[in-house]
Amino acid sequence: MLEKEIEWKYAKTSRLSHVLDQYKSSHPEILIPALPVQERGCLTVMDLIGLKEKKLESMLLKWANDVYRSYDRYHSSAKIVGDLYIDEYER
Repeated sequence: MLEKEIEWKYAKTSRLSHVLDQYKSSHPEILIPALPVQERGCLTVMDLIGLKEKKLESMLLKWANDVYRSYDRYHSSAKIVGDLYIDEYER
């Protein structure tokens, strides 16, 4: 979603989860595990607490990119799911 610059809203999350569940059921060999804490990046959701509008938006994007970089070895699998979501809901 970051690469394609999809404007994300919380309401879209259930649709993405549905696409992910469908993909996982037909591709059980594909796993994207939770990373150990020390490999997850520097920012956490705790860094977002108490921030207001513009600052929150800026930090949220930094946090998302931090997580994105942490999971770079799984990008090829995630891209497949993201493309399926985009094909179904964003076009």
